[in-house]
Amino acid sequence: MARKKSDKRRASRQPVRGRSREWGERLSRLTTGWRAVGILWIAGLIAFAPTITFDFTGYDDDALIVNRLEQWQTDFSPLRFFTEPTLLNPDQTPFYRPLLMFSFWLDAQFSGGQPMGYHLSNLFWHLVAVWMLFFMLTGLFKERSPALMITLIFAVHPLNTQAVAWLPGRNDVLLGIAGFSSIAFWLRWLKSRKNVYFYGHLLLFLAALFIKETAVALPLVAVLAWITIANAPAPRLFGWSLAGWLIAGSVWWMFRMQVFGGAATLKNVAVAGPFEILVGLSMYAVKAVVPLYLSPYPISRDMNLIWLIAAVLLLIMPGYWGFREKRLAWFGAGWFILWLLPTFVQGAEEVNFLEPRAYVALPGLWLVLTQIQWRKAPIPNPAGRVLITGLVLGFVVQTWTYAQAFANPASFWETMRRRSPESVFTYYGLGNWYMQKQDYAAAVEAYRQAVTIKPDYSRAWYNMGNAYFQMGDLEEAEAAYLRSLQIRPNFQKAQQNLAAVYFNRANQLRQRGRSGEAIAFYQKALQWHPGFIQAYNNLAVLLSEIGRNNQSLVLLKRALALDPNRPETHLNLAIVYFARNEFQRAARHADRALQLGAVVDSTFLQALSPYRQSFSTLPGPNRQNQ
Repeated sequence: MARKKSDKRRASRQPVRGRSREWGERLSRLTTGWRAVGILWIAGLIAFAPTITFDFTGYDDDALIVNRLEQWQTDFSPLRFFTEPTLLNPDQTPFYRPLLMFSFWLDAQFSGGQPMGYHLSNLFWHLVAVWMLFFMLTGLFKERSPALMITLIFAVHPLNTQAVAWLPGRNDVLLGIAGFSSIAFWLRWLKSRKNVYFYGHLLLFLAALFIKETAVALPLVAVLAWITIANAPAPRLFGWSLAGWLIAGSVWWMFRMQVFGGAATLKNVAVAGPFEILVGLSMYAVKAVVPLYLSPYPISRDMNLIWLIAAVLLLIMPGYWGFREKRLAWFGAGWFILWLLPTFVQGAEEVNFLEPRAYVALPGLWLVLTQIQWRKAPIPNPAGRVLITGLVLGFVVQTWTYAQAFANPASFWETMRRRSPESVFTYYGLGNWYMQKQDYAAAVEAYRQAVTIKPDYSRAWYNMGNAYFQMGDLEEAEAAYLRSLQIRPNFQKAQQNLAAVYFNRANQLRQRGRSGEAIAFYQKALQWHPGFIQAYNNLAVLLSEIGRNNQSLVLLKRALALDPNRPETHLNLAIVYFARNEFQRAARHADRALQLGAVVDSTFLQALSPYRQSFSTLPGPNRQNQ
């Protein structure tokens, strides 16, 4: 009886095994050659094709692309990207990413200011990165099906949405291309010892450094592969590898130092604390497996109990089921962590965990998941295949949905406000967008929210002052600028704009006949901005009107020293000298004002005509400046 029952069980299992073998053969055929790459590209196209119709978002793509289009369309050499910072504003983080900027410049030659060309390029580079990832993973597995599964998930994963749909996310996509292919060459060199693979690895490492600074992690990932995959071969080869990495890194560092100098290389840069790093790794890990609560600008305050529970479950799973090949699992875990660690060196006002930074790290965690011995779980093989298919389709739908956040500035900033309501940058960026729309009242409210979250945010106070200034509320603008300068006393732009506030208030008081108060505000303007030529001129004219010509003359000479070719200054000097009965000097400055394009009253010129005639033979210092 027992033998008959066991025979029946074997008979019932044989069809299932036959079907499994048949599925395996079909999968094997699909994973060979260009068929696999074609499948991956089709999946990536389906997931991200809607992004090609998207607009610019106004978040970093303005600084990297839009504001530079006019310059790029003139006689501009792309070699300049290697000799200047990526962000031209000296107050911003010293990024040096010339190959990223070269790719944008190349797009601009064909697309100009139309965003579609840039988005097409982002999608194209993502498909290349998918190909390079598959190329790398096939060097890790004996069979290609795990490599195909990991790459397929990567191709459509919602966590990669921002890297593809948001134009500045190209940074990480290009880094993925260089990083994946560099490690692929490294793995092949470890197996074959062919020098062409080693030199290819080094060249791609150097390219990765010129794409993004976080490529410094690549040698560490290579060492990890050396230990876990190749079982640490000859130390002599490691010495040559170390020398190659140091040479490539030194070349990159010399270029960077030439651009920024010594101390400026680390200006506006800070390292996140241990708690922020732990939170960031947890958030990235959970989103890599269960991509929920995606946000264009995640911060640590976005984390809640759900994240904590999910992170704990991720740690428990391997311990419960175990691994098929521990070396691959260790390599995947190390890959995930090592690529993310450099991203915690940041220059933002608050620690953030931008999702594109997980682009290169993502395959590492899925490599770990493929090595878990799921056979202990109550999921048979056919159901597992259905589960993977459903997972990929679900990811595609979620990617479509989430990508709409990057379709245009309105949807982008609305998504920011909805998904990261406690981020200071959410309201700071929203205020900047309102400023572009000239909705200054809404901008003030957004900046007010930003300084409520971070009271010492100098730039938010400064921008709030700009919004009040545009609204004509000079008293509130003055208060905002003073608060900004209280936090950051050497903030030159705030000093100059505060001077502009005092200048405008002085003009208003002058029109009302309150000369004494107007003089005081002009003097305040010059205290904050000693190079304010218009303030010198207006104050000089006011002093001349009330008979204080000597003081007026001193101010106008200072203005002339700042800009010898300003026609207004020469005309005002002519008027003051005329009032002092110094007619020849008055005539000389009137003549110079005319040469520079000033409109001079004909009656005044007629009064100076005898002196202008005699002056015409004198060279004078101003004539030398023509």
